[in-house]
Amino acid sequence: MAKRSDSEERLAELIWRTVKLRVSLLALTILVLLAVWSAMANGKRLARNVDIEYCQQLIAEENKEIPSAAVSAATWCTPEGARSYVEGVRVTNGFLLIGWQALSEDKTKKEGAEKLLMQYRAKKIILDAYDAKRRDAFPLQVQLSSEYSGSNVTLDGHLAAELLPFCVLIVFSIILVLGYQQTSYKRQLLSLLGNSDENGDRPIRIARGQFFAGLGRDSDTKLFREVLLSPEALAIGSLYLLLAVSFASVTFLVVSDLVHLTDSLFFSYPFALLASGFAVTIFLVKTHRRYDELFAKTARKQRSKLDFVMVRWVEIGLAAIGFLSLALPWAKGAAFLRGYNFLLAQRGVTQTGSVVVYPIDPSIFIELRLQVWFAVLFILLCAIHVAFKFRGNRQADRVVAKARYLMGFPVLLLSLNYLDYMAILQYGGSRLDANPWLSLFSNFSASTPQYGNPMDFYDPAYGFVLFLMCCFGLFLLSMREGPRPPSCP
Repeated sequence: MAKRSDSEERLAELIWRTVKLRVSLLALTILVLLAVWSAMANGKRLARNVDIEYCQQLIAEENKEIPSAAVSAATWCTPEGARSYVEGVRVTNGFLLIGWQALSEDKTKKEGAEKLLMQYRAKKIILDAYDAKRRDAFPLQVQLSSEYSGSNVTLDGHLAAELLPFCVLIVFSIILVLGYQQTSYKRQLLSLLGNSDENGDRPIRIARGQFFAGLGRDSDTKLFREVLLSPEALAIGSLYLLLAVSFASVTFLVVSDLVHLTDSLFFSYPFALLASGFAVTIFLVKTHRRYDELFAKTARKQRSKLDFVMVRWVEIGLAAIGFLSLALPWAKGAAFLRGYNFLLAQRGVTQTGSVVVYPIDPSIFIELRLQVWFAVLFILLCAIHVAFKFRGNRQADRVVAKARYLMGFPVLLLSLNYLDYMAILQYGGSRLDANPWLSLFSNFSASTPQYGNPMDFYDPAYGFVLFLMCCFGLFLLSMREGPRPPSCP
């Protein structure tokens, strides 16, 4: 009797320590997020003043160079448009350097080359000063103190805000895993409390178990059990909500202050954050399943022959529709593109001298092409998997099923990333990306002058939507069966 009572008290103490640790981590993370949120909000207000100041300075310099084509500072140097103008000058200043390199090769145009170089250096000095002053607009004061002394350290608030979401993902993962442990302790405590009815001291045992496991087991209805509140669940749930709000706010402030968000699908801050969250989610789901397996080991459900055949026909149907959608329109706008156009190399639309214009920005098209090829290979693997199933080749089926299962996760990530990319172009281009039109010139260079239209010049067509839906459907089927699907009955 005493041994069982000690176990119950020990489990209750472990649960209580886990709750305190989760609440402490949540509270500390929220405080850090709120501090960085405040620094970013104040910094953005100061940075706007810096944008306006240097926008006016650059316009004044340009008006001195070309008085006949004077530009109005009141028109361009608004709080919303000042940074766009400054970043536009940064790009055009790069063209001055390209022009100087071209003219310096001709000795007869040496004077013109030197003039371009002087203009480039003058603007470069202004832009460097602008970058330094704008970076200083995001100070983050951190106070370090000891028993006998203290000091303040000023950090780069913008850099801290960029790194903080990744740190929050790690801490949040630790909190969730601690929650899995807490649930495991509670289940063990419930099993001990449930075996104490014959001893007549159940109320005492519930009291020893504190408020963690005494309620909900003998309720009359399931609905009544679900509406019961416990102090730790209410506290942690409220902190989760506050964490989500502060995390989203900091992330939005960081993303809204970055330039050239849509110059790349892979090498961008939104993709890095999405990929990190996606990887953390996969590991958390697997960890949660492992904790559940400790208490409820269920045998693999055997399917009927009809269910087996229906699933196979659905899979082959989705694969066939996915391949057929490659012949349908995928994008319309600056050009009319079908699905197979994203599998082949681009052809130039126009060429003026050595300058080649493509339907899509070449760097973006390379990334799009890699994604489409990967998704097509995934669909092809699903079709091969069905063929091996019907032929009854179990050894080959296991290899293909595991490869299909592993490929499904990158396909889902790439699909979500592209949807996020298009959402930024469609709804956040004017606010989140200071210069969406600058990607027109992202591949322009002196050696290989080429450029193309950014993706915000296109609208997705029904063929692309159909292909995306087929990929999602095949992914769900691969997750439903897992890496070792059951064989045909």
